Amino acid sequence: MALTVHLLGAPSVERSDGVTYQVRSRKSWALLACLILSERPPARERLAGLLYPDADDPMRALRWGLTEIRRCLGVAVDGDPVVLRLPPEAVVDVDVLTHGSWSAAATLPGLGADLLEGVAVRGAPVFESWLLSERRRVAAASEAMLHEAALGRLAGGDLTGARDLAVRAAAMSPLDENHQALLIRLYRLAGDDAAAEKQHRAVTELFATELGVRPGIAVDEALRESRQDRDPAADVASIEAVMEAGAAAVAAGAVDTGVRSLRTAVRLADRARPEPVRLRVVARLRLAEALIHSLRGMDEHLAAGDVATAAAVLEQAFARACRLGDPCWEGMSARSLALVADARGEQDRPFELLADARTRSTRLADPYVWLEAHILDAQCDLGLRHGHPDTARWVDTLRRLSSRTGMREMTVRALRHSAALGNTADGEAASLLSRRSG
Repeated sequence: MALTVHLLGAPSVERSDGVTYQVRSRKSWALLACLILSERPPARERLAGLLYPDADDPMRALRWGLTEIRRCLGVAVDGDPVVLRLPPEAVVDVDVLTHGSWSAAATLPGLGADLLEGVAVRGAPVFESWLLSERRRVAAASEAMLHEAALGRLAGGDLTGARDLAVRAAAMSPLDENHQALLIRLYRLAGDDAAAEKQHRAVTELFATELGVRPGIAVDEALRESRQDRDPAADVASIEAVMEAGAAAVAAGAVDTGVRSLRTAVRLADRARPEPVRLRVVARLRLAEALIHSLRGMDEHLAAGDVATAAAVLEQAFARACRLGDPCWEGMSARSLALVADARGEQDRPFELLADARTRSTRLADPYVWLEAHILDAQCDLGLRHGHPDTARWVDTLRRLSSRTGMREMTVRALRHSAALGNTADGEAASLLSRRSG
C-alpha cells in the first residue's frame, strides 16, 4: 500500500487502497506530528502529559488518539515508548523537505506552508511551545530549499523555474538579502531589466521602512548582473585548495591572510556548480573554525580571572578585524570584549558592545546567523544576571532566530532563558527538545 502523509499545510493522508478516512481531532494530528518528528519513540506518559494534560484520564485520551491514527494510516502504532511503523515506501512531506533532494522537495504541494496549518491545541502549553519551534524550523527549511532549488534550476538553465522559486523564497522572508539578491539577479539574467529595477527599488524602500538602513552590497551587485557576467565558476578542487591554504595560514599564525583566503573560498563556493550547498557549508565552517581558532581561549581566560590578558588579545583582534572589514571576526571579538567589560564590573558597556556586535555580524547579505545567536545568548545571560529591561525581547529574538535556522541547541537555551523569566512551559519544552537532540 502506497502511503503519503502531508504535514505541511492543512494535514492529510493519501492511501492507495482507497480508504479515505481522515483524522478528525486536532490533537490526533498533533500526536501524529509528534510521532513523526521525534528522533526517538516517545514514552506514553510523556505524550499524555504533552497533549492531554487537562483530560480526566490522559492515558485513555492518548489511546483514543493512537486508535484514530492507526485507522487513518492503516499501520501499526503501539508499544511504550510508542512506535509508528510506517512502511519503507511511505512518503512524509516533512522528511522529503529536510532529508530529500531539492528536486523532490520543490514538487511538494505544501512547500512553504506552515507545519500543521490551522491546527491549534488548547490546554497544552508545552505542546504549543514545541510546535512553535518546529514550525519555525520547518519554515526555515522551506526557505532554504526554495533558495537551493532556485539555484539548481539556474544551474540547469531554467531561468523561469528558478525565478518562480526565488519569488516564493523572497515572499517567505522579505528581509533576507540573499533571497532578494538572487531574485534581482535572475530578472537581470532573463533580460527583464525593468522587473529587476522595480524589485531593487521595492527592497530598498522595504529596508528603509522596516530597518532604517539600505540593503547590503549583494543586492546592489545583483542589479549589475548581466548575461555576459555568467563566467565559468571555479571547480571544486580549486575551491578546496583555497580553503586549505587559508586554514594553513591561520594555523601558522598568519590570521589576516588566512581569513582573506577563506572569505574568498566562501565567495567562490557561492558560485560553484554542481555542488553549491556542500561547498557553501564547508567553506563557512572552515572560516568559522579559523575565526574561533584566532580567539581561542579568551572565554577561558575570563573564567580563570585573567581579564587583562583576554582584554589585550581581544582589543588587538578587534582592531585587526576592523581593518580587514570582516563582519564575522568583528562580531566575535566584540562579543568577547563585552564579557571583558562585564568581568570588570562595568554596567552599561557590556550591553552596548553586544548590541554593536550584533550589528557588525549581520551587516552583509549572508550574515553569520550562528554568531548572531551566540551574541544574543550572551545578551540573554547578562540580561538575566543584571535584570536588564530588554531581556525578554532578546530571549524572544534568540528563540525566533534559532528555531528558524534549525540551531536546536540555541533553541533549547532560548527556552531555558524564557523559563528563567517565569515561563514554566518553556522550561518543559526545553527538556523535551534537549532529550530529542541528546
